Amino acid sequence: MISKLLSTASTLSEIVTCFPGASRVLERHGIDYCCEGDRSLADACADREVSAEAALAEMDGELPAPPHARWDRLPVGDLIQHIFHAHHDSSRAALARLRGMAARVERAHADHESCPHGLAEHIGRLSEEIEDHLRREEAVVFPAIERGVLRGGASIDVVRRDHQDLMERLARARWLAKGFRPPPDACLTWVELYVGLARLEHGLQYHIHLENNVLFSRGGLVPSLSEGTRRR
Repeated sequence: MISKLLSTASTLSEIVTCFPGASRVLERHGIDYCCEGDRSLADACADREVSAEAALAEMDGELPAPPHARWDRLPVGDLIQHIFHAHHDSSRAALARLRGMAARVERAHADHESCPHGLAEHIGRLSEEIEDHLRREEAVVFPAIERGVLRGGASIDVVRRDHQDLMERLARARWLAKGFRPPPDACLTWVELYVGLARLEHGLQYHIHLENNVLFSRGGLVPSLSEGTRRR
């Protein structure tokens, strides 16, 4: 049980790294564990007017979880390959699919009061920004970490700012999609669109957590993002 191993003084990063299922509890309460992972659970819950003790109890309810890798203990190269294949590739595929679905929903239900007008365009911009970010990580950041290159903190700050910007874009998508809650008379495509967006949001938050709070803390600092080219 989480409450037996961690406490309200534990950081969000520690909690989600040890128990990935806890991320869903934090997301339900609107707590940012990926870009603010160094905050304690007590501090983060206080800002959201949530009982930290109750949140821990909720996390216990998410368990038992299936076995998961402790990426803070496994080789950095293994973590990088996991991020490539489990997160980068899946995000690209999901964004392409969801953009098309959003366009179909907007065309078919343009006169519906709950139509998510502008969602397809926003997903398109989000996709372009994420693709640019992923390519820079794959070409420069990850290879530099694997080589153990350390050249100051400015570049890591750039990547973290990118992550914060992506979180803001995801929040905008959630707003356009009415909190991912389809109307009672929504068609199947509309329902699947919102389910897919919720999954994308969760996946990207956990993806950013792995980079901000696990990979970067283990891999050190990285060089300028303009250096080097590489894609596995």
